[in-house]
Amino acid sequence: MRAAVIGIGSNSVRMLVAEAADGEIRRISRDRAGTRLFAGLDEAGNLSREAMASSCAAVKRMADSARSQGAEKVHLFATSATRDAANNADFAALLKAETGLTLEICSGDEEAALSFFGATDGGDSGVIDIGGGSTEIIIGQGMNIRCSFSCQMGAVRLFQRIPIRDHGDLDAVEQIAADILADKLLDYPVLSMPGSWRGTGGTFTTLAAMVKGIYWTDRTYMHGTVLTEADVARFERQLADMTLEQVDHLAQLEPYGSGNPRPVFALLGATVDSVQAVGQGKHLKLRLSKGVSRFDAIFFSVTAEECGISAGSRVDVAFHLQANTFRGNTTLQLQLIDIRPSLTPSRHEAEALALLDRLVEGDPVTPQEATRLGASRDQFGAFYLALERRLRQGCCGPQAELPFLRQLAADGGGCESFLRAALALAVFSERGLLSLTRENGTLLVKLRQTRQKVDLFASPYLSRLPIGIEVKRHDRFGTIRQSGKDRPQLQPFGGLCPDPGRL
Repeated sequence: MRAAVIGIGSNSVRMLVAEAADGEIRRISRDRAGTRLFAGLDEAGNLSREAMASSCAAVKRMADSARSQGAEKVHLFATSATRDAANNADFAALLKAETGLTLEICSGDEEAALSFFGATDGGDSGVIDIGGGSTEIIIGQGMNIRCSFSCQMGAVRLFQRIPIRDHGDLDAVEQIAADILADKLLDYPVLSMPGSWRGTGGTFTTLAAMVKGIYWTDRTYMHGTVLTEADVARFERQLADMTLEQVDHLAQLEPYGSGNPRPVFALLGATVDSVQAVGQGKHLKLRLSKGVSRFDAIFFSVTAEECGISAGSRVDVAFHLQANTFRGNTTLQLQLIDIRPSLTPSRHEAEALALLDRLVEGDPVTPQEATRLGASRDQFGAFYLALERRLRQGCCGPQAELPFLRQLAADGGGCESFLRAALALAVFSERGLLSLTRENGTLLVKLRQTRQKVDLFASPYLSRLPIGIEVKRHDRFGTIRQSGKDRPQLQPFGGLCPDPGRL
């Protein structure tokens, strides 16, 4: 049986698709979308419409993806931010209307128990699960939980309370956490400490990545990382050192001018978390992130359309450092002087392209990798129609390859969209539907006109995928047909063509 679980956290929405067979559970795919739901809580404790809509859209996309992968059941649950929201019933009703899924809101105790059973292997141990809105602490052995409680001190919640600008702020946050823990432990006057502690959640994932010096999404190598107290202390101080003092030090270099230009910095491979027009639409206010770091940025005298960016874009930026004071609060801000789609692949993108290269070269792929590569009928169709829209003139001038693939992935959507967008280009090219020319990181794509039906699954790339053979047999995906200037149509084996307007 194949099923999916979608969890709405305080900071992100996550999905896992898995299959149970022969007493084992095999992971099929996973997905994540940063929604920062907790940030949408107002003073009255209500989730904003924007926060609910963003999370709902992520859930719908993931649920559709899970069903396209054959999930028979999709379970939806939420944790701290939704649990604390005064209007969580409205949120549940919106999710039901948009996705057809019934939301289950986990209590703090339920969340703690699930964290413990998922992170331990039966021994005497403790588990700390740091989320965006809350932290769960559990001590137990096997199926016996001796101590379990949930604290209102998630990473996002604490940062909203005290934005860390220096070591003094860090000390204040540590004191708040200590006070909350001391209050909770009053209910456990006699408590034996476990032999080992295990951490789960984004905070521990990030610390593990910093210890090993790898990108934070590379979970394969982070699982099982041992974090010492010295590691945690070193990195918390290192992060706190990224303060307004840097701006003050730069001010000592003034005045800037001929022979003493203002220092320019670069941030490569950042993600645009949000973009907002300000100053009567004349300027842009952005929120950027890279790894654990978040940056406020301002770009004067430009629009989002002129920049060609939107929330979720991966970008490179050049900027000046400045201090920004608003309503008596001074924070670090990036004053952008240029922005472009990032030409640096993320670790996930690099791994995806390496996997595709192996497939094209005829190297063997694992069943899990085959599942990642297995685009559905609808996904191939979406990619082709997206290409047609972008190349409706029959040709597209040279473009940077990575931004082109990202945009195609966004247009086509679905699970593993970047990997499968690159696969679709390779298959379409091999089948003669388009031509590809690569040179120095640029890509020239031209659509070819043909009156012949083209069997996509005759491609040697797809024939090497067990999942591709299965789709051909059961999903009846057959051919793509073009005729002169007519738009492309998906043509199943039975000769029945779906309504092109529905593609």
